[in-house]
Amino acid sequence: MIFQTKCNKCKKQIRFYSFAVNRFDLSKPNSKNTIRLKCRKCGDKSSYDLNLISAESNIIQLLALVIFVVATPLIIYSIWDLIWEAGLLYGTAIITFLVVVPNLAYGIMIKNSNMKKNHFNDTRI
Repeated sequence: MIFQTKCNKCKKQIRFYSFAVNRFDLSKPNSKNTIRLKCRKCGDKSSYDLNLISAESNIIQLLALVIFVVATPLIIYSIWDLIWEAGLLYGTAIITFLVVVPNLAYGIMIKNSNMKKNHFNDTRI
């Protein structure tokens, strides 16, 4: 997930990436309730309380949207002749399947990403 907090010195956003899914996992390397971060703007290295760090939307949401918006029309275009030859009933079923399945996958990815983000932001150490 992507995490963020504000720099103690210049008040700019500090963003970093970690595979941690909760604050406890984020504190494991140093066994404290703080994490040491460096601001890219001012270069200040400070310790930040884990309860002041929040999770934000992941790049997976953007990737899922791009796959849904780009891949679905490309798949339909690439098998259009097959759909046309299959006839009205089967062609409609194939197009419906090709639109519904990526839409469900996109929805599930977004829901899981938002659940992880909300779980991290709602729990405190």
